[in-house]
Amino acid sequence: MSRRLIALLILAVAVLTACGRATSTHPAAGGYRLFLEEGFSDGGQHITIRDSATGAIERELPIGTAAADWSRYYSVASVGGSARLTAIDPASGRTLNQTTIPAGYALPDLGYLGPTAGLSPNGQWLALTSQARAAGGVTTNFLVGSSSLTESFKTIHLNGDFAFDALSNDGQNLYLIQKMSDPNHYQVRLYQLGPAGG
Repeated sequence: MSRRLIALLILAVAVLTACGRATSTHPAAGGYRLFLEEGFSDGGQHITIRDSATGAIERELPIGTAAADWSRYYSVASVGGSARLTAIDPASGRTLNQTTIPAGYALPDLGYLGPTAGLSPNGQWLALTSQARAAGGVTTNFLVGSSSLTESFKTIHLNGDFAFDALSNDGQNLYLIQKMSDPNHYQVRLYQLGPAGG
């Protein structure tokens, strides 16, 4: 019996010793791009595109919303008394299209993470939002249109405090979160835009 105990003890020591060995790993292959949100400390938030193998910065993009397949990246920038909505190719940084929109509109901000929303799941429709507060309450405004930026956007004005939730693939239904006076409650609303987003 003591031989079995000694053999079991030797086997246990061998197994435990083998568990502590590190195997060599190979670095990640190059050719991949990492999209990182940076600049939180100095207030200059932006997206940095880095090479996965070297960590070298390839380009920077303004904060915006990417299409699900990253074929387009949308950003809004103030320009005098208006704003410019731009569609960018994130792989090259090239401007694909742009249009002028009224000042004050921005890409929707889900969960206070910055403009990370506004596109329909299929990427064909885009929504922007703005709010105005006055003594009479809050007015929420939306622009909804084609993500190609080649057609005019439909303007929607709603009395109340609304936030973007989703946009249907056909551009006909805008889903909204209506904030209530009690901060622990909200209502989900459907706004029907009509055929073809307008």
